[in-house]
Amino acid sequence: MTTEVLSRPTMRPGQRAGRRLGEAGLCPGGAGSAPGRLSGRAASSGTSRREGPAPKAPGPAAGAARFGWSRRAKDTDLVALCQHLSALYGSGIALAEGLRTFATETGSKALQRVIFQMVADLEAGRSLSESFEKYPDQFSAYFRASIRAGETSGTMGATLDRLARQLEKHQEMAQRVRNAFAYPVVLTVVIVCVVTFLVTYVVPVFAQVYDRIGVTLPLATRMLLALSKFLSANPWLPVVPIGLGLGAVVYVRRKPSARVIVDRWKIRLPLVGRLWQRMVLYRFVRTFGEMMAAGVPVLECLNLAGKVSGNAAFDRALETVRADVERGMGLTEPIRRTGWFPASLVQVIASGEQSGRVAALLERAGDMLEREIDLVMKRCVSRLEPLLTVGMAAAVGFILLAVYLPMFDVMQHVGK
Repeated sequence: MTTEVLSRPTMRPGQRAGRRLGEAGLCPGGAGSAPGRLSGRAASSGTSRREGPAPKAPGPAAGAARFGWSRRAKDTDLVALCQHLSALYGSGIALAEGLRTFATETGSKALQRVIFQMVADLEAGRSLSESFEKYPDQFSAYFRASIRAGETSGTMGATLDRLARQLEKHQEMAQRVRNAFAYPVVLTVVIVCVVTFLVTYVVPVFAQVYDRIGVTLPLATRMLLALSKFLSANPWLPVVPIGLGLGAVVYVRRKPSARVIVDRWKIRLPLVGRLWQRMVLYRFVRTFGEMMAAGVPVLECLNLAGKVSGNAAFDRALETVRADVERGMGLTEPIRRTGWFPASLVQVIASGEQSGRVAALLERAGDMLEREIDLVMKRCVSRLEPLLTVGMAAAVGFILLAVYLPMFDVMQHVGK
């Protein structure tokens, strides 16, 4: 049996025979199959004969349901996988052999199990896209659709490169947001801890002193002492809002209608609402443009890009766009009617439709949104930091004032 490999620059006699079989309808790859669209058996049969059976995956060997409990692979692992697969296409290395090597080197145990199972699927004769489709818990619908489109169009190498760049951009954007808001979050935690410590441990000490002296306490001190006694008597109380918050998050995640309401409310928040909206648009534009460039049908692009956006309200608004496009309308007018897209972005999409360069112009629009997100994020942080600092100073100042006000009365009595 002739061993086939990926993307040889020249066609071997066995490959010419396979192409003739495809033209006769007897080969699963088809006559028009690109070099990258080979079944797993064709890509790895020679390797498996030389090396023996594939090593078993660590852990249970089953489909996606068996891996539902596993922690999902990180974007960094998926980027490495895409780059590895892209290098395989055009290198002449058998696909199953290359994936087996990647599985032994990756640091993600969850992804390692899946890759070993995919190697077995490829050696059983399945295509790469079919192997990815078996594991929706590890690979998103956007990821799987891109692989399927690249395999169908015969541009798998370019598709994998674009997919790796897309995942890297999403990861970089998320990291920038986390870094920008790290200080405000830490400052908020410090404020809560300091106030809780003062009210729970410091104020009761002064309360005992004032009880022994018998001094009349001002209103601020009485309020603070009442709060201190209440928290001391109910130490479990701070856990209640945390539990309610976690319960609300679980409820919203499980109930689509509630998630739509919450996601619609998030973009109307002061300070961060505009940032949230621009993040949604950024994810949509990047995903939609990359999938269009990969050759995915427009309706599937709209569907998957809406899911990747991470906002249920935005995805709900895209339903009307999908319905209009399915009826034969263009993208520009339905997108304008949603109310989510700024006029500049609508103009870019309209220009792309007229020139037939939607994917290229959406890539530029993504760069434009990326710069705008950086500006909006800096503006939000520059406003949040002074507010938090003033809030912390006000809280600590009120506690100190309430604690030391009775001391002034005591000093006045002693002076008399």
